[in-house]
Amino acid sequence: MVGTALKWILTGFGAEGNNPQFNIYELIGDNLYPNIIPQNVGLPAVIYTIDTTDPDRVKEMRALDNRVSIELQVVDKSYAVVNQVSTLILNQLHRYNNHFNSNDSDSIGYGTNEGSNAFGRFAPASTGDTQYVGGLQIKYLEFDNSIESYDDKLELFKNTLNFDMMFVDDITLLGSDVLLKFDDLNLMATNVNSTDDPLYTQPISINQGINYLFTPSVLDSDNTNIESNTLDGIYENFNDPSGVSSTNRPTLKKDTPNPPKFNGNNYIEFSTNNYLLSSKASDRLNRKYKELTFFCVVNMPGSYSASKAASILFKRNSTTQSTGSVFFTTNVIGDPASGGAVQFNGGGMALEDDGAGGEIHRGFGFFAGVVSWPIFGINPDLSFEDPFYFAVSFKRNASDNSLLEGEYQLITSSDFSIYGDNDTFASWSDNSSTTFKEYFFNFESLHSDISSFDTRGAGTINMNDAYNLYDFVLMPEVITFGSNKYNQLKRTIIEKHDMYKRTSN
Repeated sequence: MVGTALKWILTGFGAEGNNPQFNIYELIGDNLYPNIIPQNVGLPAVIYTIDTTDPDRVKEMRALDNRVSIELQVVDKSYAVVNQVSTLILNQLHRYNNHFNSNDSDSIGYGTNEGSNAFGRFAPASTGDTQYVGGLQIKYLEFDNSIESYDDKLELFKNTLNFDMMFVDDITLLGSDVLLKFDDLNLMATNVNSTDDPLYTQPISINQGINYLFTPSVLDSDNTNIESNTLDGIYENFNDPSGVSSTNRPTLKKDTPNPPKFNGNNYIEFSTNNYLLSSKASDRLNRKYKELTFFCVVNMPGSYSASKAASILFKRNSTTQSTGSVFFTTNVIGDPASGGAVQFNGGGMALEDDGAGGEIHRGFGFFAGVVSWPIFGINPDLSFEDPFYFAVSFKRNASDNSLLEGEYQLITSSDFSIYGDNDTFASWSDNSSTTFKEYFFNFESLHSDISSFDTRGAGTINMNDAYNLYDFVLMPEVITFGSNKYNQLKRTIIEKHDMYKRTSN
């Protein structure tokens, strides 16, 4: 991940568009290599070596900040060229700040010349103290020293530049395809002042409507679980399609600190008809998954006393198309206070083969059951109005193409108050009438503006009820529940939201 970040910082996006690092790229091109120079490559070239990952030390836990030493060796047959490249690199890296991104221009810098995807390609705009580059979150990057030398055997001049870097160690480093971070206000923007894209106010403030939402994740280009590479190396960017009207805009909120129930976490409030679309919707539609694991923390306002249904997580598009959705519903049967029960259901829509080479949409379910039945002592205090954790994995069965399967885990505030984190997982599966596509899932919208639609197998569901989104992580792979990677992701999310201290209503 550090190497990927160095590539973008030093050479940008090559000869394409307005590359702020074109002066470096013009000299070295793509000749940037880890550890050694391959044989028969052009010069000048730069070799990078990453050394000494040293976490900051904090009491009783592993710190999120990592310090590394970076060695850059500039090599060429000409001393003048070595010196020229070294000077450019030094000027670029020392006290690095992604100052090429700006909140008032769409003509320069990473991610600012991609039309509808402006301010979202190689780094989010105006990133503040933390520099998001190549999936890495850099807090500082500083020059240490340099050593010049000459290789008599190869007849090459060399200049070795040494830098110190601190970066944040979080879920982005585990390879998430889409990650939403609501604690960094620089990853959101509001108040479009013109129909020209993008003119907005950044960073956002609490209780403002979100017009742009950036994710700091960058996926490796060789991931075979994704059909299209159209977005590889590009930061996802969700926006309000209504432009200046704020018609569809959700609101950034913050929990009221009231220990032990809340920890003052930021969240997005999606009311009815509020949604965000991928700024690169055409690419997102062509980006299809054959494996994924999804993690979230959400709550469903009003679900304690009434049945609720929402396209809570994401969906193929904002209106007509149902596929690519993952949804939750609650069904209140009678009055829970006098013998009634609460059912919780989770499901989605996948791409199914229509038998003639085309695609249709097929509903599937991955959770269904009574979760609260007070008269029998089953989670009597459960409320989905409190934030809850949910994780689910999806894949096609290896021997049966008509079968989707995976694992899930639901942890509510009641679970924590009674059991804590019980590490209880369950498997799920659901059949298609024909065959699920190899790459069966895609999406482009957060929440929905459609009131209801036929899920072709899961019934007709209202997809527009309000919900609050606290966390959202999509991994383009099936992660075994209970594995070290799964536990790391889960515990990072749960601890961030202080869910171990949450209590029920």
